[in-house]
Amino acid sequence: MITIAAWQAWPIINHQLNPPVALAPIPAGSVVLYSTAWCGYCTKTRNFLTDNQIPFAEHDVEKSPEAYREYQALGGKGVPVVRVNDQVLHGYDPKGIITALR
Repeated sequence: MITIAAWQAWPIINHQLNPPVALAPIPAGSVVLYSTAWCGYCTKTRNFLTDNQIPFAEHDVEKSPEAYREYQALGGKGVPVVRVNDQVLHGYDPKGIITALR
């Protein structure tokens, strides 16, 4: 029973154990998330960016031919792909995003 209660409250518990990281403000457009609507790791990345108040642009690579071309040019073979200024990160990588922003 305790396990079920903890599982249901995990988002709250996780937020308490891992509070959002305080980062210096960055210019809008410095972070671009290449994603799809169905991707769970894309959702996790989107939530991480939003929870940490990191401004970002999001491009769905299945809905936009231009976004798909950019994604391919960045070496995209899976989603999410995150571009932070000149650095490209593949997959769900919150620590990599923080490091690239510093």
